[in-house]
Amino acid sequence: MSSTPEPWRDMSMFHSTAPPLIPPPDDVTVPQFLLDNNRRHPTRPDRPPEVPYLVDGETGREVHHDEIVTQTDHFARALRHVWGIGQNIFPGKGDVDYPIAVWAAHRLGAIIAMMSPTLTTPELVYQLQTARPSLLIAHAGNLANALDATSATGLAHTHVLVLDAHKLTEPFPLSYTSVDAAIGHGAACPHVPELQFASGEAKRTIAVLCFSSGTTGKPKAVAVSHYNVICNLVQIATSSGLADSRTPLLERRWRPGDRGLAGTNRGTSNNIGSRIYSAPLTAELTAQMLGILPDIHLGQAYGLTETCAGVTMQLPQFPIDKKVGTLGSAGRLLSGTTARVVKSDGRLAGVGEPGELWVKGEQVAMGYYRDERATRESFIDGYAVDSFLRITTSNRVALNHRWFRTGDEVVIHANGDIFITDRIKELIKVKGHQVAPAELEGHLLGHPHVADAGVVGLPDEFAGELPLAFVALQPDIAAAVRRDPSAAANIRTSIAQHVSEAKAPYKWLAGGIEFVEAIPKNASGKILRRVLRERARTLPRSLPARL
Repeated sequence: MSSTPEPWRDMSMFHSTAPPLIPPPDDVTVPQFLLDNNRRHPTRPDRPPEVPYLVDGETGREVHHDEIVTQTDHFARALRHVWGIGQNIFPGKGDVDYPIAVWAAHRLGAIIAMMSPTLTTPELVYQLQTARPSLLIAHAGNLANALDATSATGLAHTHVLVLDAHKLTEPFPLSYTSVDAAIGHGAACPHVPELQFASGEAKRTIAVLCFSSGTTGKPKAVAVSHYNVICNLVQIATSSGLADSRTPLLERRWRPGDRGLAGTNRGTSNNIGSRIYSAPLTAELTAQMLGILPDIHLGQAYGLTETCAGVTMQLPQFPIDKKVGTLGSAGRLLSGTTARVVKSDGRLAGVGEPGELWVKGEQVAMGYYRDERATRESFIDGYAVDSFLRITTSNRVALNHRWFRTGDEVVIHANGDIFITDRIKELIKVKGHQVAPAELEGHLLGHPHVADAGVVGLPDEFAGELPLAFVALQPDIAAAVRRDPSAAANIRTSIAQHVSEAKAPYKWLAGGIEFVEAIPKNASGKILRRVLRERARTLPRSLPARL
């Protein structure tokens, strides 16, 4: 007797179990969709007028809708009349004035290239050379690096603006302009016409360039359209049930007036929701977190720069009386998202079978900016972004016909839960077996002496590769090793046994265990395995701890 397939999947694809996506308009810019009330989407909840849009995390200053609209208009006027910004590119990263700067640029048709304020000068030079901006907005704390980088790339210092300029502690040899001053100046400038799209143009026009994490190589600039951003917002709102008023107000996970904390280590309370964008939590770490904060609602989401952030999320996908999602799961597909799982031999995987995750949806980005080869490798049936900031006519393909190859190995369970097992390119091949570094790293974190861990493959003539663990010890254990180096051997043996007692032999740490002060990670918390591999190549070959 044959079983009926689940309605959320068929023989070749997995579909979202969330409510259907109501397509947003495709002829508006991001600020027109967010700030202008004439294009309201049905998923948008009612916002009481006393609820601010933004809150300064340092001062507590609240910024409301009307102030944002006014300041965005004034900054757009200054950009046009002082710096001649139209359909140009300029980077930024910031505080409460940051979204105002972004939306002002979008009002004019300019592109924002988002760059981390933590970049070193050489890293910033590389990204500036890729984006080729006409204006740069820098944090006060990173102004010195920004000025060095602009000098190296030929951008005049008069085209550098400063966010949070009040934090500057040293004078710089140029007459820079603060964003606040530019907004004030723009109030006296003539009105400028706003960019208006024709039908479908939001899908074809770049809003932002977001640089990929660069965990395995140099970052690539991902071209994200206005429609990508708008659609992902609607997908998240639909999957979250933001406009659903059936649940009593006090029991909702997201309520008017709640404040969100992103990338924070602060605690949570009844009116603070913490969304931490970083590397995934293993089941072990999730259990540890629940031990500290037992009453919180906890779930995970998954996405990539190339998908404008969101692919899956967990919290809204389970009943309100169930506070915690499936441990270790990245959640289920967002509304309007389709997935397939492709095995290494090209065959499609079914429920419970591992393979590379391919995703399709209107949040999938346009491609890699000025990198047609990389675009064609990752965006199947996709198109490249040309140097004129639009997709090339010859390669124009409807968004809903394109798949993005995530490079992540996943397993999808029968209930729709998706488990990210590892990066395809980061899998360690041991005698024909695939070893997921994330699996070993999660297990290592369960050892009482281990504070953090990163696992890479060590080349081996016989096995192909052997798992090598870089381990950051707990502070007290690390101090003990410094006092008595002979203790290191016993600790290595203990950690090796911790793995060998729970894992198959091909997953044992036969490549060795190296103690380090810290595991190198990027700003979002992803392990920089290329740095670990480079370090592994410099290590003297020695026998691992005997098991």
